[in-house]
Amino acid sequence: MAFCTKCGTEVPSDSAFCGKCGVARPSAAAAPDKSGSETPATPKRHRKLKAFALVVIGVSAVITIIGALTPTDDQRKGAVTPSISQAPSAAPSISDEDTATALYIVTIQDEAKRMGASLVKYSTLSAAPELTSDDWRQQVSEQLAIWHEIYKEAQGLKAPPAFDAAQNCWVAALGEADSSASDAQFGLDNMDAQRIDQAHDELARANTMLNSCVPLMQSAMASRK
Repeated sequence: MAFCTKCGTEVPSDSAFCGKCGVARPSAAAAPDKSGSETPATPKRHRKLKAFALVVIGVSAVITIIGALTPTDDQRKGAVTPSISQAPSAAPSISDEDTATALYIVTIQDEAKRMGASLVKYSTLSAAPELTSDDWRQQVSEQLAIWHEIYKEAQGLKAPPAFDAAQNCWVAALGEADSSASDAQFGLDNMDAQRIDQAHDELARANTMLNSCVPLMQSAMASRK
């Protein structure tokens, strides 16, 4: 038996990577066989497998969006404040424009809060990866499923005219997070480092897009009378 150079976990001598933290074992590199020729390279998904420590980079942007949707004191006066239980998952069939706008804002705030909470949970899990633990993998998958769910909900939400640009931005950003979730899940299921790296890149793009949504949300809120 050998030991991982990063976390110290005991690793089978013929294993190409650590089953706990995912780091490739230097000693598992290709070595000459009896005939003097090099052995085939380790499969790509194992050769470059990294620790599954995905850094959550969208939390601050999500929190900022929640803040951007918080009404000012003037906007609160006489405003309709429905609960999230009243907010529809699809286009609201409400004739009163103010009520429809209030419902929309509450729904977006709820989606942003759930997304932020999921990203925090996901960050906690990925900071201490347990690739061989069924329980750990299940918890990660549950968070990725939440991203899919929120994206689907956002796609079905009809925005008031003043929020059209902000809504389009929000859905596009969640679409990147949705793609990230798909690639992260594939990478996890197949121990594929390339797909995990791709998930990193998509989450980074989602973060950039979320930040660009903030001024659009602020502008839409400022236009409310």
